[in-house]
Amino acid sequence: MKKKIQSWSEGWRKKSARQRAISLGTVLGCFLGAVFLAYAASSLFTHKSFNIPFTKGSVFSIDLTGSIAGSEVVPGTEVSVSPSIENTGTDSMYVFIRFDVGVTGSGGNVYSYTPDENSGWTEVSSSNGSLLFVYADSSGLVAVEPGDSADLSGTLTCIAAGSDFVNLDSVAVKVTGCAIGTDGEEGENAAKVYADYIELGGE
Repeated sequence: MKKKIQSWSEGWRKKSARQRAISLGTVLGCFLGAVFLAYAASSLFTHKSFNIPFTKGSVFSIDLTGSIAGSEVVPGTEVSVSPSIENTGTDSMYVFIRFDVGVTGSGGNVYSYTPDENSGWTEVSSSNGSLLFVYADSSGLVAVEPGDSADLSGTLTCIAAGSDFVNLDSVAVKVTGCAIGTDGEEGENAAKVYADYIELGGE
């Protein structure tokens, strides 16, 4: 290795000034050329894009939970029933829960339902075999936002007695969750909003 270095050194000394200048110029030119190419490569760039013209959609849906197992019922039987409505859609909604409890021969309801105190629900009507409750507070209807739930907890009581109870064909109860959009007129009361729900084809 030392011999090679000495050989190169002797060769360099033997070169004329002109040859040395040419050699240095060649080396410097190669170095500057490499730097220029590297710079040129790093400064090249481009991009392309395209748009997908999606438009905002809407899903209006709920989930109703809180089903309980059946049991024997006699006059005065009390059962805790706590249905819950979840807004599984993309829009705000007003929600109702209806208990279809049937009527006796004398026209009275077979059951009553008493929400727990501070449940956040208000009775709308309780006649003709239907008990209707709305999610609301003292200021009026409360909207349930997407992803949120409204839980109704309370006690269902069999109030049919005597011959009215004996003559009943069924003591089953149907629980239905109802929802309608909040895009109606402001200031509407619960009965009007529920009437709109029925008018629109709600069950």
